[in-house]
Amino acid sequence: MKLSIGVSYLAIQAAGQIVISESEKHDFDEKRIEFEVLKKPLKILATDDVSEKEIDLPDHLKAEEWNLVHNIVSGNTHWLNSKQYSISELHGK
Repeated sequence: MKLSIGVSYLAIQAAGQIVISESEKHDFDEKRIEFEVLKKPLKILATDDVSEKEIDLPDHLKAEEWNLVHNIVSGNTHWLNSKQYSISELHGK
């Protein structure tokens, strides 16, 4: 699904489980994110905890499945990979 800038969506990642071994399993609750798609920047700030510098947007973030989003609930801005979620448009937001 191609997401549009300025449109609000609901992303749902189903609950699941990762099995490490017969005795070690990790359960994950369903995750829901209400977000608005933002325009991707041409440059980002890269940091390695010692220094930071402005770099061109990396190729993987230029891909259609990566979106810069504003989380409507938390107010945070972050990257979201749309392939990891079931996404539908939010109406009335």
